[in-house]
Amino acid sequence: MSRTPLFVCLALLVSCKEEKEPENDDGDGSDLPEYSDLDGDGIIDQHDGVEDPDGDGDENQNDLDSDGDGITDRIEAGDTDPLTFPIDTDGDGDPDFVDEDSDDNCINDAIERPTGGEVADTDGDGDPDFRDTDNDGDNIVDAIEIGSSCGSPDTDLDELPDYMDVDSDNDGIDDV
Repeated sequence: MSRTPLFVCLALLVSCKEEKEPENDDGDGSDLPEYSDLDGDGIIDQHDGVEDPDGDGDENQNDLDSDGDGITDRIEAGDTDPLTFPIDTDGDGDPDFVDEDSDDNCINDAIERPTGGEVADTDGDGDPDFRDTDNDGDNIVDAIEIGSSCGSPDTDLDELPDYMDVDSDNDGIDDV
């Protein structure tokens, strides 16, 4: 047996152990880029942006309710993963956290906002009203019940707008 191959093998092992893992700029040893979330709303600043759609003087990246509708950006983001893009329910190019009418049903999100700390879900289908195109669950989308003028008709005059009334003509038969 020759000693040279054993020496070469030991030398290779020692040199491998001396190599360090590459570090990125933040020094945590991770190759993943770092993201910031200045306001802690669950939306990274790169997605938040520096606009101020609600005009309160706070850029989105420093604003917990960027559109001023009373629904926090954390709820409107749609999930708890800050690396995913925030939800855009109506597909209009404006994520819910900056969209005054997230589900495009002619009802401003400020009207469909959470009540008593809970997110309003009138029909109990698991979709919060600000994301639900049929708030009362009668299988008639709110935009049809409201009409093209975006008013709030109350056909049976029971002080409950048709889009929230499962029997909008009060004939005793649900609108389903």
